[in-house]
Amino acid sequence: MNVYLDTETNGLNDEAEIIQIGVINDNGSVLIDTLIQCQGDIPTEVSAINGITKNDLSCAPTFPQVFDKICETLKNAEVVLIYNAEFDLRLLKQTSKRYGLQMPDINASCVMRHAWVCS
Repeated sequence: MNVYLDTETNGLNDEAEIIQIGVINDNGSVLIDTLIQCQGDIPTEVSAINGITKNDLSCAPTFPQVFDKICETLKNAEVVLIYNAEFDLRLLKQTSKRYGLQMPDINASCVMRHAWVCS
């Protein structure tokens, strides 16, 4: 079964972290939907875009606390469909590395690139 992944982050650079992750399957069932605490700040301009503030994350789990569920969900999928996959995959690896974790390889496909090809 395919899954669809989306993330929100606290920025775009090499220090950015995932602060929200959502994964659904082909049937629309929610497999993961959680905010994630980050070590860095969330700039005001980022909060203006994604609506997430540092205060929103105060009771959220840390990335290591949700890491196993993320890995299991993505590894078990036939294909992980992601809009702008290059960015989300980089942030998954970058956030994992920040906590000394190794993100496994997954079979991902970029929906954004497919849209470009089809237009």
